[in-house]
Amino acid sequence: MTTQTLEPVATKPRRRRRIWTEQEYLDLPGGKLVEFDNGQVEVLPMPSEYHQDVAGNIFVALRAFVRSKNLGKVLCAPMPVKVDLLKYREPDVLFKRKQKLAADPKSTKFWDGADLVVEVVSDGTENRRRDLIVKRAAYAAAKISEYWLVDLENSKVTVLKLRGGKYVVHGTFRGKDQIQSALLPDFVLSVGDIFQS
Repeated sequence: MTTQTLEPVATKPRRRRRIWTEQEYLDLPGGKLVEFDNGQVEVLPMPSEYHQDVAGNIFVALRAFVRSKNLGKVLCAPMPVKVDLLKYREPDVLFKRKQKLAADPKSTKFWDGADLVVEVVSDGTENRRRDLIVKRAAYAAAKISEYWLVDLENSKVTVLKLRGGKYVVHGTFRGKDQIQSALLPDFVLSVGDIFQS
């Protein structure tokens, strides 16, 4: 009878897991919105709680109005909007008329254009430039009828309407003003209600 001795199985040395800081986690790209611009992926900053409160206030009011009149659909980010051949943007709130929804093929991943978009302007020089200048040009080129710029820093809302391929100011609203939409004239919203946290 032969005795067999078993050799210990070689094990791989256990790799030490990296310890992440809380800030590193919060800064990860996966926790951010992403836009696509001519083959480049742009990682947007994570919206602050106040940013989301303000966007949410607009979304709730606009959605209730649109539903009550059966005018179309209102969504909030994340929902990419195709604004050009190789360009997608992520507005905070977006509206599309019922007729356009019926004409467009159903897509669960993005909307091809919109009728009204809302951007809550993000903090920081580069983010403000993107929201106030870059996106303004992109939305105008995509023929989006109305663009709301909600400026947290200055507590004001600027409603832009498309005229001749460019945006013109329909109105600038602050304090106790009532915001008036050009596209949806019956939709009125108080500035105070928007900036309520």
